[in-house]
Amino acid sequence: MQPPSTADRMPSLDTLSNMQWYMYHQRNIAFFGAFSSRTLTSKDLVTTTNRLVQLAPQLMLGFESVAADDRSIEQLFASISHLEQVESLEDFPDRWINQSCDINDRPELPMFRIRAAVRSNGADAQGRAGFVLVQVSHALVEGADSALLSRTRSTSRDQSFALPIASGSKGLVENGQLALAAFVGKALGGPAAFGHLLAASLFDLRPGPFGYASFVADRKQLSDIAKQLEVRQRALLFALGLIGLFGRAALGRKKSISTTYSAIDAGGEAKSGGFMHMRMLFAAFPADQDLAHLARKIEAHLAISETRTSGFNDALNASALSAHRWLHRRWPNLYRQRVFNFMPYEAVLGLIPPHRLGGALTSHLLEPVYAGAALEGANACVIVPGRTKTSFNFFAQTANLRHVNEIGVILRQQSTQPA
Repeated sequence: MQPPSTADRMPSLDTLSNMQWYMYHQRNIAFFGAFSSRTLTSKDLVTTTNRLVQLAPQLMLGFESVAADDRSIEQLFASISHLEQVESLEDFPDRWINQSCDINDRPELPMFRIRAAVRSNGADAQGRAGFVLVQVSHALVEGADSALLSRTRSTSRDQSFALPIASGSKGLVENGQLALAAFVGKALGGPAAFGHLLAASLFDLRPGPFGYASFVADRKQLSDIAKQLEVRQRALLFALGLIGLFGRAALGRKKSISTTYSAIDAGGEAKSGGFMHMRMLFAAFPADQDLAHLARKIEAHLAISETRTSGFNDALNASALSAHRWLHRRWPNLYRQRVFNFMPYEAVLGLIPPHRLGGALTSHLLEPVYAGAALEGANACVIVPGRTKTSFNFFAQTANLRHVNEIGVILRQQSTQPA
């Protein structure tokens, strides 16, 4: 059986939800990476790919006709996997995540890739024999999927699908107000899409170039500092993410940082039959160059803004995405790549569910887990807690990446402060 042709796969994109469709055209690439304690082979990669698609069948979008027992499946999996010998792992994961990915340019292949770097001299002093990186069109996965896969659990969207965290919604306004807010949000979706299209055509807010950098912190240290500052860990992590994106000096000059941040809960488009549980929320976080002040301001802002949810933003986003898809279908020439990559917010923050490695898929992997999204046009930080380590994954304008090391300096300073 031959893999589907380019023409065969394109109709399958029509099955995507509006959010999935938009993320696909953004060329938004999600990634998951970790060091391996085992020296992997090409055969191991094919086996891993097979396990991966069994747990996440959506990765085979457009290739459902390729039966799992067909001999061509091994050839197909080999074509999307890559093994490379390296002398050292010191420049990983940045070395590979900074490289471009051909997922959107090869419609004859599934929309994911798996790569492994194997250290030629065996494991190093830290027990790292290699590095594994999985890259996927973000249209097919979200943070909850990554967390489930880290535990070798299925991400299939059926009745057994369970979010690894509880709902983040603290409350709703009264039913009448909720209906009115949703109605207004839906009504404004069309004008919002047109405004987005116009602004993106006129302005290039973040021309790039873009790149990736990571920082790893001890989870207990972060917990201790959060207790010391009397804030929830999320507020501390967001504060550190903003420091890594902009630096303390810039935060001292600004009054606020316009931010969109993700929440994974029982809402999102999934409540209406869509794929994504992820919701994008919006905030203008007060800025401050002092970590304690910044974290406390973010904590206070989150406590107020998330106490009562009107549903306006969800309705507005859903309606705007639907309008964009309608417009794109009729006038595709209006949609240059800069339209999909236009981000009116200064920062994008994501705190995804804890990644706890275990099971046949990930038992050979080591903490920390590096995960996030490579999307040009946004200065973004995705934070990934593990059992003992937390990774900060920055994909941003390369000029901003010089601030990432400020996180280590400020954590050391804060740890020496009296309790």
